[in-house]
This record gives sequence, structure tokens and C-alpha cells, in this order.
Amino acid sequence: MTAKNHFLFSVSVASLTLGTLDPFVLLIAGAMSLLPDIDSSKSVYGKMFFPLSRLIERHFPHRTFTHSFFMTAIVAIGAVPLAFESKEFYFAALIGFFCGWFLDVFTKAGVSAFYPMSMARLVIPANPALRLSTGSKNEWFFSVIFLALIIISFQLHSSGGVMQIFTSLLAQPTGVSEMFRTHGQTNKIYALVDGQTATGNISGKFPVVDLLSNDVFIVRSSENILLTVGDAQCLQCHIRAGSARGVLGETVSIRVQEIKLNEKQIGNVVALLENESGEVLIYGELNLPDAADLRVETSQLQFNSLQVSTNLETKTVKFQSANLDDLRRLKTYTASGRLVVKIITNL
Repeated sequence: MTAKNHFLFSVSVASLTLGTLDPFVLLIAGAMSLLPDIDSSKSVYGKMFFPLSRLIERHFPHRTFTHSFFMTAIVAIGAVPLAFESKEFYFAALIGFFCGWFLDVFTKAGVSAFYPMSMARLVIPANPALRLSTGSKNEWFFSVIFLALIIISFQLHSSGGVMQIFTSLLAQPTGVSEMFRTHGQTNKIYALVDGQTATGNISGKFPVVDLLSNDVFIVRSSENILLTVGDAQCLQCHIRAGSARGVLGETVSIRVQEIKLNEKQIGNVVALLENESGEVLIYGELNLPDAADLRVETSQLQFNSLQVSTNLETKTVKFQSANLDDLRRLKTYTASGRLVVKIITNL
């Protein structure tokens, strides 16, 4: 096989098996795929490292020592330092090297895969008429196939990977949850939902706010109400979805900020967060010592982002996926506790 096909094949295999489009990872795989042919002074690396390639060429016939499982084991040991930098780098190097020589199994000459135990050539297929000649026109056919594999890999990983596509085809909440878990730090996620609520049928495209579990997530309705979405058997969910598909939205930047209060007025936090230009989501717990008059209405028809409990004269407010308006309701109170604020900005 030509160097071009070695490179393309290794890149496609590395991308598909490692589930990555990282150019550095793929470049390592492609570069390592050319290394087995250093036993020929006419190869790419043979010309670059001519004294070494010439020495190897004199002592080992082409496609023997460097085209074997034995040499692959040596590379696996020698590449261990790469694993401390990145496991993907390490496995990309191994995949690249192995694919680099194994592809030559399909040529007329084959390779001595079991060297030094045996010089016998491993050749596939058994019918000599179906084997390839290096540099022949038939190699262009394989170049097209390998390029197609790279394009397929790009499409798969751009859509979230094989499992994401599979779960998306099932049109179940688990697929939306998986998409949010995988891409929620870089993209806005929307859910195309068709299901039922306590008051009737519902369908539409809703922004996903957060996850409650692997198969239940929170969306925000057009009325700015939070609703939980689960499958048709989720009796406690506000929307029992017959179908739910995730959609990748606009690119976002997410910044997380921790705010600690020690008997400070909540209004100070509100003033701080009002300067933020993005969407604000608030999580955490605050203790309000002088809040006997505090009343927070809840409803079974929506997800309640504020939960209030009373312990003697102190009220505890728990926040989950709360927004700035929720916090404004408490701005006159003094509190102690910790809040985690997620600020989401469209790029």
C-alpha cells in the first residue's frame, strides 16, 4: 500500500475507535502509520532517516521485522511516556503503527507478521488474484473508502457519537439527557417533545435547563415555567413524553461562580448578578434567621426551583435551577450559606 493509504486508513480507524476528531491525536496516528516502512530507504521515513533505514534494510528484508506483532509490542512499550501526557496520544500511536503494517497484509507480498518466530508471510485474501499491488490503480478505490470512513467518523462525532445517534433514534428522554451531558457545556440543548401533561397534550421545542436523572430532565416553557420531562411511565413528571429528541443549539460559554454568605443581605447578591449579561441559574442552600413572614408558593403543575423548610425560627431555602427573579423574591432578607451560580452566555 502507498503512504497515502496507510495515513488515511490509520486516521479513520483512530477516529472511529477512539471517538475523537482531535487533529493532534489523528496526526499522531497518521504519522505512526508510516513508521513500519522505515525498513525501506525509498519510503517517506526511509528518505528522512536514510542512515537508519539503510541499516535496517541491510539486516531485515522488507515487511518483516518492522511489520510484525513483535515490533508492535516494542512500540507499545516504547510509547508508554506518551500515556502520561495523554492516553489518546498513546493509543493513537499504537493504532497508527499497527494499521500501518497490517494494511500490507492485503498486498501480493503480504507481511511476516509473526517475525522472528516465523518468516511465513501473512497474506489476505487466500485468492492471489484478489490481492493488491502497491501503487496499482485499485489502490485509489481504497483511498476513496478510507476518506469516506473519515467523513463518516466526522459526522458521527459531530452528532454526539454512535450511542448518541442510537438513543436519538429511539426518541426517548434518555437520548436528550445524554446529549445534554455530552454537549451541555458547549452548546444550548433543546428538546423536541411530544407528550402529555396533567391538563392535556403538549408538543414543542423547549430549552433544556438541567438534568434530574439519566431519564428525567428539566425544560423551560414559553411562559418561563420549569417542567420536568420523562418517559410515558414517569408518573411524577410534568410532561410524560411519547417522544423526545435532542437538538444541538447555539454555542455557549458557561462560567461557574461560588458565592458564600455570612449573615449578609441577599439583595447584595442580586445586585452583583444583575450585572451579568447571560442566563443565570442558581443552586445551593441559604439559611434565613429572620424570615417568619417568608412565603414561597409551590405548585404540582411545575418544577419548583425554590423549596422552603422551617427549623425552629430559621427558614432554609434550597435552590435548584432557580433564576434571578427567584432570588429577587428574597432580596430583603439576611442569609448565611452557599450558592453556586452558573452563568450561560451565547457566543
